[in-house]
Amino acid sequence: MDSNFIINFVQPSTSGLASVVYWLIGLTSSIALGVVLFTVLLKLITLPFDFISRFSMRKNSIKMEQMRPELEKL
Repeated sequence: MDSNFIINFVQPSTSGLASVVYWLIGLTSSIALGVVLFTVLLKLITLPFDFISRFSMRKNSIKMEQMRPELEKL
């Protein structure tokens, strides 16, 4: 069995988001702080989509309230 296979099998994958987490952990030298910073970073990235979603839901709710009397007549 090749020793490189064993070494690569034991080492964690550093692709995608895992590399960002490892970078943050290396930057702060604390696993807990790295995970907290990663969580804050993800929240900041998804915040605009959350606002758009809430705005759309509010707009649809207002439309439904305006249509309620017509729906009750039916």
